[in-house]
Amino acid sequence: IIIPTSAIIEIMGSPYVYILNGEIAELRRVIQGVSLGGRVVINSGLELKEKVIISALSSISDGFKVIPTIIGNSGEWK
Repeated sequence: IIIPTSAIIEIMGSPYVYILNGEIAELRRVIQGVSLGGRVVINSGLELKEKVIISALSSISDGFKVIPTIIGNSGEWK
């Protein structure tokens, strides 16, 4: 799974991302692989169809209700 590097949040030296669980932001620890020009490979911690929150990360927290705007599916490059 490849996501934008800007979606990664470091907490105490460990990488996390927010995923969308219904309308709720859920903080998830991930294991990063190599970075590829603004994107990073996620080796574990995400499933293929999960939606990763990639913007307004400083405005949300775990359990926060969000109104998402979907910009693409996994595997699509915009």
